[in-house]
Amino acid sequence: MRTPGSLQAKKEKPKEASWLSLVKVLAGLYKICKVDGESMSPTLSKGDIVIYRALEKEDLDKLKGKIIVFIHPLKGKFLMVKRVKEATTLGIEVRGDNENSSIDSRQFGNINKSNLIGLVEYFVDLSSSENRSNKIKMFGLNRISDLTIFFNS
Repeated sequence: MRTPGSLQAKKEKPKEASWLSLVKVLAGLYKICKVDGESMSPTLSKGDIVIYRALEKEDLDKLKGKIIVFIHPLKGKFLMVKRVKEATTLGIEVRGDNENSSIDSRQFGNINKSNLIGLVEYFVDLSSSENRSNKIKMFGLNRISDLTIFFNS
């Protein structure tokens, strides 16, 4: 038996980062942003790193349901990571996947297209010490500080 709300579409998760995605970061084709908070849980967790690319004109028509990086409309250079709920000519409505713990369009209204920074394509799950250890091994690094240097270079 289905309950109210059970028909909600499955929320798409970005792909796990691979060597190719990291090469794109190093080549300057993609950028990174660290998740700080639980507003995108369970899709993304505090400590995860998202890898995003600049938005292209054709992306603007297909944003609904996608995870984006944008400039907070009230705090200037502060970057946020949220899912697009609706994109209209009046702006873009964003929500965190964990709506009970999210500051989003319900508080600050729709965001302008000029605030859009990029479209999240990949993520690196660093939310637990086990995941951090596995990623360090996967990328051939020796310790977490090497991973931090790798992502910040």
